[in-house]
Amino acid sequence: MRNISIQEEKGIFSKKVPQQKFAVELAMSKAGYQFCQTSSVFQTPKVRHQSPANNQIDFEFIAGITLREHLVSETKIYTSQQSESQLIELFTSLGKGLAELHQSDAFETVEKRGFPSTLEIPQHHEKVYLHGDFTLRNIMWFEDKPWIIDWSISPIFTNPVNHGSRYWDISFFLSSLFYFSFTTFFTGKTKNKLASAFLQAYYTEAGVQEVEFKKELRAFIQTHNYYELYQELNSKKSFINRLLDKHAKKKLLRFVVGQFTL
Repeated sequence: MRNISIQEEKGIFSKKVPQQKFAVELAMSKAGYQFCQTSSVFQTPKVRHQSPANNQIDFEFIAGITLREHLVSETKIYTSQQSESQLIELFTSLGKGLAELHQSDAFETVEKRGFPSTLEIPQHHEKVYLHGDFTLRNIMWFEDKPWIIDWSISPIFTNPVNHGSRYWDISFFLSSLFYFSFTTFFTGKTKNKLASAFLQAYYTEAGVQEVEFKKELRAFIQTHNYYELYQELNSKKSFINRLLDKHAKKKLLRFVVGQFTL
């Protein structure tokens, strides 16, 4: 369970972090703030105070909602053809922003922590600094801008990981888009359009070769998507939720195979 508290009157959001992750999450949160000062897309809450003795980090509080919640609150707006273009524009900016993050030198002073060898991530992939849990729930919507939060790593890891294949962040984001939720209740056709816009913006901004990018991402996503990595945790879900996860995984992989055919 996440140990968090909010002192809204003081403008403080406090988070207790596992001891083994504290130093890296603190460093990534501060570096992330520096990155966002020059990002054309993202903002992130500033670290106000840290207490190593209590493994607590105090952040600037933002009275925003998650991007998932924003999308459902704007459902009526995002139903027309005109608003679909606005939605594609939003996902295009998210792809561009993630590419900026992966290329930023703001993180260079942060200790690099790689993935455990048991994950069998291809070693030839270019390694970049990662957000680690880049999903729709870890992007807040505040003052009409996307804010990145939670500069830790996916809870499937006991120890911190912040450096590795760029496809990790991309895979998690796409997995969260295809996840069946009433807060992202788009048709499969719309999700495909949003995913395509996100990816095109990413590889364009990153300056990577499109064919090789799609080839490597396709292989990566088939084995390292959210649903595969969280299989053990997802087994504790209800039967209905497991069926929904299975459906979402099927849609994600269908997109990967169909859209990435070279």
